[in-house]
Amino acid sequence: MVDDVLSVMKYWKTDEEFTRQELAGINPARIYKITSLPDTWTDMPKMPEYVMGEGVSLQEELEAGRIYIIDTNLLEVVGDGGILMPILTGFSLPMIVSLGDCVYYHDRNDKLRPVAIRLEYKNGGEAPTFWFPPKPSDAETSHEYLSWLQAKLYFRSSNMQIHAILTHFVRAHAVVEVFAIAMFRCLPKQHPLHKLLQPHLMGIIPINVQGREFLTKATGVMAALMASGDKLWSLADVFMKQFRYEHLLHPEDIKRRGVEDLPDYHYRDDA
Repeated sequence: MVDDVLSVMKYWKTDEEFTRQELAGINPARIYKITSLPDTWTDMPKMPEYVMGEGVSLQEELEAGRIYIIDTNLLEVVGDGGILMPILTGFSLPMIVSLGDCVYYHDRNDKLRPVAIRLEYKNGGEAPTFWFPPKPSDAETSHEYLSWLQAKLYFRSSNMQIHAILTHFVRAHAVVEVFAIAMFRCLPKQHPLHKLLQPHLMGIIPINVQGREFLTKATGVMAALMASGDKLWSLADVFMKQFRYEHLLHPEDIKRRGVEDLPDYHYRDDA
């Protein structure tokens, strides 16, 4: 088993592994289908023909429903972090919060692969930059290959901010606490629903109390270790304003995001 885990070190740089980790990793519920590029992508330069294949048009594939995106637009409200950096390092250095979007193409070989990444350091007033995969013939030491690898790392960092604060803490902890409190307050222990839910909700309230004490407060662990950690509650506030109960209903969520035909999407099939 250890050899299987360590084997990823041999191919973690590949687009195939990058895509697999997005679909089967810790934050698989962010991807959704698009039929036109978002307004934030209007400045994207012409995509090199080799990226999607000779004779393949991005616009036609958008209209055919074969283009998907993962965005981190919710981070727009978050300034740079680092309020604890002087304590941790002795220096007042900002922890950069950048926006990152990744567009994926469901190609004619029934494979999903990244074809473009958009990065923007909005807090620094910098214009967005757009990045495309290297040619298959480009060496791993080439500028094109390393630029694309770095773009994927920046995007992964932005998506990790979304996962840790919103997918994990807000959705899996804070939202679930509401149901736990309602169960303990409103359902007697003999009630069938109480017996069904109790094993799944029994620890959520004490865990969240500890989390608010040590992890999520302004001087907590998340503020120390994450760029957006000290703006956690601002980010959670924006997220909850667009959150709906229907987002928790798995079949409805799959339809809403248009991912019924996404290949190798185990989150959809197993959840």
